[in-house]
Amino acid sequence: MELLESDMLKAYQALFRLVHVPLSDNQQTALVSFIFNLGAGRFQASTLRQKLNRQEYKAASSEFDRWVYANDPIKGLMKLKGLVSRRQREKMVFLSEGYQIMPLKQRPDILPFKYHKPRSSVPLVSAKASIWQKAAIVFVGFFKTG
Repeated sequence: MELLESDMLKAYQALFRLVHVPLSDNQQTALVSFIFNLGAGRFQASTLRQKLNRQEYKAASSEFDRWVYANDPIKGLMKLKGLVSRRQREKMVFLSEGYQIMPLKQRPDILPFKYHKPRSSVPLVSAKASIWQKAAIVFVGFFKTG
């Protein structure tokens, strides 16, 4: 957990250093996941960051779909199913209005939080939720899907 927290903190620091426009909590969470997975250097050089800094939020969200390839030493550039899934989830969180936390006692499995697509009447996460709880909602979903 300490290593995860340390890496997440580095991703947040990179986000706040490289993006100079207002972001919602959901946009921050999606971008931290993106930076966590790809690294600050790739994010810094990305069209996604350039569009964000021009406040082209909708256009920036379409950039997530471009980051689904990995370089295999034998087969070359390959589109990976796991990256497609991860980018779809990041894009969904980036574009979503809000999310809520479901407590452990309501869950049949051992994971403490679960991402839920909000209904129109569902409020945003309460102010009492820590940044780690918010990030856990997204990261648990990404890690479960591979």
